[in-house]
Amino acid sequence: MNAIPERGAFVPAVAERVDARFAVQKPGRILDRFFRGSGIRILNLSSGGFSAEGAGNLRRGDVIWITLPGLGLIRSQVRWRVEDRFGAAFLAAESLRVRFLNGPPRAGHDRGA
Repeated sequence: MNAIPERGAFVPAVAERVDARFAVQKPGRILDRFFRGSGIRILNLSSGGFSAEGAGNLRRGDVIWITLPGLGLIRSQVRWRVEDRFGAAFLAAESLRVRFLNGPPRAGHDRGA
């Protein structure tokens, strides 16, 4: 039975995850709200978000943009940060979920067909 947590109780972010996460360990780039770029290392990725190293001066709640191959520039929001690691949720998760589950586009193939 799932108990409803008391008001103000800590609920781990893991409890909210419904999408499979894939370990990627790849370099990436983000843009902050001032469109300043910085390098990160993407640790894992799902259709709902990602976690990475290289948080710099990011804070919980910051809106950032990450570039992902085959998906382009994606608006995200930082949900947690511990030292140099952080996790962010894609703000357009529903449309990304469809594109992510269909896989990256293949050269010479139109998605609309």
